[in-house]
Amino acid sequence: MVRVISVRPSGASWTVTDEAAGTDESFLGGAQAELAARDRLDVLAREGHAVELWIYLRDGSVAGRFVSPVRVLEET
Repeated sequence: MVRVISVRPSGASWTVTDEAAGTDESFLGGAQAELAARDRLDVLAREGHAVELWIYLRDGSVAGRFVSPVRVLEET
């Protein structure tokens, strides 16, 4: 199952939502929100999850969609 993370405008701020975890985080800027979402995507992919990141503009249109392959860290 693919885990979906989204970045959406929310009033004057931006919200990062992880649907599977049921969590929302608010950020003052879109760039901050996108960076946090990409970091979360990377962590989840390393844990073995298939992840999609959807980024929305203020008008509701999709600005970008990123799909992360599963990248499991090898134990050393």
